[in-house]
Amino acid sequence: MLKRARPPRRIGFSTNLGLRSIDPDVASLCRAGTRAFTEMGCAVEEEAPDFSGAIESFQVLRALLFADVRGDLLPRERARINPDIVWNIEKGQQLTAAEIIRAQRERHVLFHRVSRFFDDHDLLVCPTVAVPPFPVEQRFPSEIAGENLTTYIDWMFLTFVITLVGCPAISLPCGLTGKGLPVGIQLVGRPHGDAELLGGALLLEQALGFAHRVPLEM
Repeated sequence: MLKRARPPRRIGFSTNLGLRSIDPDVASLCRAGTRAFTEMGCAVEEEAPDFSGAIESFQVLRALLFADVRGDLLPRERARINPDIVWNIEKGQQLTAAEIIRAQRERHVLFHRVSRFFDDHDLLVCPTVAVPPFPVEQRFPSEIAGENLTTYIDWMFLTFVITLVGCPAISLPCGLTGKGLPVGIQLVGRPHGDAELLGGALLLEQALGFAHRVPLEM
């Protein structure tokens, strides 16, 4: 017999992890979705770890990985590789040792800041992606809420900074924009806190009631 999941006691919520602009509809829907935890008796606070420097660290470490894993393909396959991937490979090949060391050190510092946050919080909640779904013909968003983006993955910053710290995370549907586009909410648990995270996600999924809904035909 399965035990009923217990609601988390204390939750930190942030619309952007203090990093950059996000779409107002995404922020509003995720804030409304988080209220379901409040109705369960959870303490929800506008609070998050300090993620400053996380975007820059991720970009460096991602480029290093691309250069390592795909760099050998570039001389003979450049014409067949997506230009954004070519850019990422070349960025990695041009990194200095000082840039790599700095990114690794910032990642270590970030991990400890996030770990301390989970000393007295059970979950961190934020949007999954900073923008609603965009047309498939569009390569990537070039701006969010008036803020210009500089790389092809900037719109995914809310998920990729979480990968830096290795915390378990899960995304749930939490609402639809006025145009009927789905928005996801991201729940992040403490390191190795997968079971606790899944329990909280189950409770939120049940409260929001999206589990049995199908996508709209546009």
